[in-house]
Amino acid sequence: MNTRLLLSFTLIALAAARAEEKPAESAPKPAATPVEVYDPKALEVLRGKTGQVITLEGTLVRVGESKSGTHRYLNFTKLYRESVSLVFPIEKNPEEFKYDTIKAWVGKKVRATGTLSEYGSDLQMIIEKWDQVVEVKAGS
Repeated sequence: MNTRLLLSFTLIALAAARAEEKPAESAPKPAATPVEVYDPKALEVLRGKTGQVITLEGTLVRVGESKSGTHRYLNFTKLYRESVSLVFPIEKNPEEFKYDTIKAWVGKKVRATGTLSEYGSDLQMIIEKWDQVVEVKAGS
C-alpha cells in the first residue's frame, strides 16, 4: 500500500508541476531604433557628424554640375554653402545620374541617407545609388 500511496503522490506532484509550467515565451524583440533625422541647414550640429552615416530631410531647391562635368549636385538652399550638398559622382552611375533625372528632384521634400563628409569647408553627402534618396510624401 505504501508503494501505491507513494506512486499517487508522485503522480499528483507531477501533474501539479506540469500545470504550473508556462509555455516558453519567445524573447521580446527590441524595438527598432528610431533614425535621427537632421536638418541639412543645421551646419554647426552636422559638423560634429562628419564620417558618420546620417539621414537628412529637407526640400531640394537647386541642381548643379561641377565645371569638370564629373559630379552633379542637389542643394537644400540656393547658396550651396548654407546646407549639405548631395553629390552624385557621375562615374559611379552614368545612366542613372543624368542631369535631367537629378533635376527632376528639385522642389521635392526628401530623406537622404549616407556618410557625411567635408569638401574644403563645405559639407556633403555622396550619393552612389538612388535608394539613398527617398521622397517624403505629405503627411509622412
